[in-house]
Parts: sequence; structure tokens; C-alpha cells
Amino acid sequence: AGDASREKERDLIPGYVENGLAELRLYGVPTGYQEKISIQLDDVPVPVIGFIDWRFDQHGMVVDLKTTERLPSSLSVAHARQGAIYMKAHGNYAMRFAYVKPKAGKADGRSCIVLELDREQAAAEIAALTNIAQRLNRFLSLSKDPHELAGLLIPNYESFYWNNPATRAQGLSVFGF
Repeated sequence: AGDASREKERDLIPGYVENGLAELRLYGVPTGYQEKISIQLDDVPVPVIGFIDWRFDQHGMVVDLKTTERLPSSLSVAHARQGAIYMKAHGNYAMRFAYVKPKAGKADGRSCIVLELDREQAAAEIAALTNIAQRLNRFLSLSKDPHELAGLLIPNYESFYWNNPATRAQGLSVFGF
């Protein structure tokens, strides 16, 4: 017996592909795809790395594909921060997110929405990420003992990241509750 949620997601793939291709073909042939990027944040000893989905030099743009069953009306903080990293790695390139649904909405007929990260928000997110990374670095400097550091943290088991029983069991082992 397979995982029911995995099977449900598998059934959505053809719609994501069809609707995603319809959007992405509007940009032409990508100059690059799945390219590794690396940026350095101020006073952070390690680089931030990632992988862009597509780069279109002819448009001066990076495009990231997001599959979803509901089209967002705005960028999430996580996506804005991801895009800010990609923008910083590509100088003055624009950053767009193509959110694609497996089928068109009944009310509005849309299967895709494209949201662009503006430069002001990107700069603010880079500042936030720098602050977060600097704080994390200070936290890690408190001890070389991972168990001591874990003892200073409180996991949020309500997050979907902890839904898997094996992951939850590991959390219990690491955090003690």
C-alpha cells in the first residue's frame, strides 16, 4: 500500500507540467536552469547557496516555479527571501515566481499566476537574512556540543515538518519531549 498523499500528488503532476509549460514558454528558451548560485552575506562566515530554476538572459530575469493547489495573492516571506538570494546572485536581474495549479480554477479560470519580487523588498529580505545568519552564527558559537545547543531550543511540533512519525520520534530523541 502506497502513501495516499504521495499518490494524490502523483496524480496532479500532468496538470502542473501542462500549465507550467504554458507559462514558461512565454519567456522563450532559458539561458540556464538548475544552476548553483552562491552569495556571501556581511559578517557571515559561510556562503548561502541555492539552485535557480531558470535564467532568461534575454529578459534579465530569473524565474522560479512553484506548484500549488491555491494561487497566492502575494509572495510568502520564505519565497521573498529565496528570491532575494537569487536576485543578489544575479546582479540586477528581475525575480519572478510562477505559481502553477494542476487545473484551472472554477471561478476565475486561472491555472497560473506570476508574482515579481521588487528590489526594495529584496533588499529588506537580504538585510533580514543577514541578521538571521549572524544570530545563528552567534548561537552556534555558544558551544561545540550539539546536545547542549539542542537543549536551548524548543521545537514547534505543530509545523508540518514534524508530521512524519520517524521525524517526530527523532525530535523526541534530540529534544527530550
